[in-house]
Amino acid sequence: MTLPQLLNTFTGRQRTDSPDPGGASGALDLVVDLGTANTRVHGRTGPVSEGASVVAVRTGTNKVLAIGEDARRMLGRTPPDIVATAPLRHGAITEFEPASRLLWHALGRRRQWTAFAPPRVMVTVPVLATSVERRALQDALHAAGARQVRMLPKPLAAAIGAGLPVRDGDGCMIVDVGAGTTDVAGFAFGSMVASASTAAAGDTFDEVITAYLESRYGLALGVRWGQDVKTGLSGTPGAPGPAALSVTGRDAATGRPRTVPVTLAELADVVAPYVRVIAETVEAVLEGSPASVADDITRRGLVLTGGGSLMGGLRELLAELTDMPVHRAADPMSSAILGARRYLTEARFLPQQMLPV
Repeated sequence: MTLPQLLNTFTGRQRTDSPDPGGASGALDLVVDLGTANTRVHGRTGPVSEGASVVAVRTGTNKVLAIGEDARRMLGRTPPDIVATAPLRHGAITEFEPASRLLWHALGRRRQWTAFAPPRVMVTVPVLATSVERRALQDALHAAGARQVRMLPKPLAAAIGAGLPVRDGDGCMIVDVGAGTTDVAGFAFGSMVASASTAAAGDTFDEVITAYLESRYGLALGVRWGQDVKTGLSGTPGAPGPAALSVTGRDAATGRPRTVPVTLAELADVVAPYVRVIAETVEAVLEGSPASVADDITRRGLVLTGGGSLMGGLRELLAELTDMPVHRAADPMSSAILGARRYLTEARFLPQQMLPV
């Protein structure tokens, strides 16, 4: 499948059937990476807004009290009359109204547009997003004020942002470990030759870590503890994380606070079955790729993007399971939005037929 065909497959329907007057000479105003954990919005020249994909509202009045990081801190801590919710799961919208409010806030930083010239938006979508999921995302963006919506496969955006030579003849592969899904795709000659997705991703790691700490140490933990522990033991692209971390929770037996040391090695064992699922997804994409492309990928190795890729031990375990070199992008958390912005601004990545029609 060629790049134009691929993008046509992922292109969302427009609100109207009439062509955009500026479509032939201009490009979309914004790019949006609506993730399960974080939402990022960029314009042509840089970031517009960024924050957690969480909304807090007061029940009864339905008034929005907090959005983004402020709302994320409220998860599991709100009184009965306030509900903090993450409206996406596994990369898809599960609660339409909160998602629309989240996007309205994200796009609102650039509300200089008049009612007659709202923004045009290109949004990244998981590789296996269904037509229903894509339509829900398009409708939420329209409700948030977007004039037109175009959809870009997230693995393609992540690959461009990570600097992979997707237009070259040699094959390359991206493994985008997000919060809700892990997308795997192989590229050659500007085409995505094979792709697959799995729900084994950052949220899954958080859930199994929380369950392990509760069963192994008898700690009753809040909804964010698994993510906090994983983040605390994660490194950065330039430096590894700590080998151990002290975790404090409520002792399920006594009800008193208790602190236990948790090592990176034991958590690596906990998430290992799910890393194997990612490795199997990589193997499935290799099997679906042309033999010469698969050979190139095996020789060149994988490139990891997404916030989940920062988890300590993930890269090493994936390299062991796939028997391939595994590299991490320089800025894995921002690869998708940076790649989408580059796609937006560089004509060679934006063929004429991909503009709104």
